[in-house]
Amino acid sequence: MKNRACNVLLMITFGFCLVWVIAVPVAYMLTLDDEIATRWFLCNSGLSGTGMIVLAIIYVLAQFIFIPLCLVLGLIVARPLVRRSDLYGAICGVVLGFWLSTLMLAIPYVGTYPNLLGALVGSIMSGGSNMGPSYYMGVILTNIVIWPLILAIVGGMIERMYNSERKNSCTHSPS
Repeated sequence: MKNRACNVLLMITFGFCLVWVIAVPVAYMLTLDDEIATRWFLCNSGLSGTGMIVLAIIYVLAQFIFIPLCLVLGLIVARPLVRRSDLYGAICGVVLGFWLSTLMLAIPYVGTYPNLLGALVGSIMSGGSNMGPSYYMGVILTNIVIWPLILAIVGGMIERMYNSERKNSCTHSPS
């Protein structure tokens, strides 16, 4: 019963984190305001001075530690629900793509480092200006397309290797 309660709590936390990492890029796509996440969280807090610094530190730690940890643990708990490894890889890729896009929009400058592939595409799309809707849309779309593809391919390869090894171990009897 205790393990079930922990899984339920983890899945609720996973749900909140998933809503956050999907809401930020979607809100950007609707408003084209690249500071929307910081406005939501920091600017509307009513704090200033030391209180704002503490809140900003918590915000950054949540983006880089708490949210990815909850997403990974939630995906691990949800793994038995998805039978095919390539589909599970694609689901993980979508979550990763949205989290990376959220980092880009939520943490100015530093959030770009985990998004270098998307930033390269965004830079090409924006004509080298590295700002504006064409840049951010390039980053978001690259993350949401490329990571599910990569992780689906990796998941499928792992499943084929596992099935091949399992098949070989069943056909060879010890001598």
